[in-house]
Amino acid sequence: TWDQLARTMGVSRRALHAWASGQRLAASNAERLDSIYRVIHSLPMTTKDDRRSALLISTGIERSIFERWCNEVTVGRAATIPVSALEKMGAAEG
Repeated sequence: TWDQLARTMGVSRRALHAWASGQRLAASNAERLDSIYRVIHSLPMTTKDDRRSALLISTGIERSIFERWCNEVTVGRAATIPVSALEKMGAAEG
């Protein structure tokens, strides 16, 4: 959703709508958005519902990818997901 994407980016929904309608975004936000896009599209799932589930599922040991992205925003780290997490979901390399 717009809300979830805004949380992963650390911006408001209004900012997302502004970008979607053509307003400029900062280079750091463009990089983060690109990273999120690449992770989502590297998931082996074929439907949007399956991809959403993969992003939101958490185990008792590991937080979901979505939760980790949101946490990264609060601690100011880049949008990265460990390769091991992607491998566990069967994401293709590359």
